[in-house]
Amino acid sequence: MYLAQEIITRTGPVPMAAVLPLSVEMTEKLVKFGYTEVSFVSDCVLGVAGSRARGHSFHFSKIGDTGNLECVYRARNSRTKQEELEGFRVKNVLASYIHLHFLSNPAMAHAFVRYAEDWRASRMFPGAEDVRSDSGTTGVRNA
Repeated sequence: MYLAQEIITRTGPVPMAAVLPLSVEMTEKLVKFGYTEVSFVSDCVLGVAGSRARGHSFHFSKIGDTGNLECVYRARNSRTKQEELEGFRVKNVLASYIHLHFLSNPAMAHAFVRYAEDWRASRMFPGAEDVRSDSGTTGVRNA
């Protein structure tokens, strides 16, 4: 919510960080409450396309028009069975209303750490090729 352009309350809009080109509207009741399963539709900081994870959603707000925002996973609510695209990506930011549980897919933690290592190395050695060996040493992976 903080990364949105604004949060719309009963008393009007409140400006936020404007990292994501969307607004969030506060609601009077829970919206999209329940457990959720996500399936990555493209590679991202948390894993590769086809990976799955579970989490939950518990909010008194809803996202407004997302325009052309890229979504990296498809979410399915366990209570309503409703599916929607979620996991909004802008540059190296991945934002979501779904609180993913990393134990539902421990590979997500490994993917996140690898992404952070690669990002850091790319800043230290711009243009470097992947030098990660089979032994797991840190290197740069051009993505």
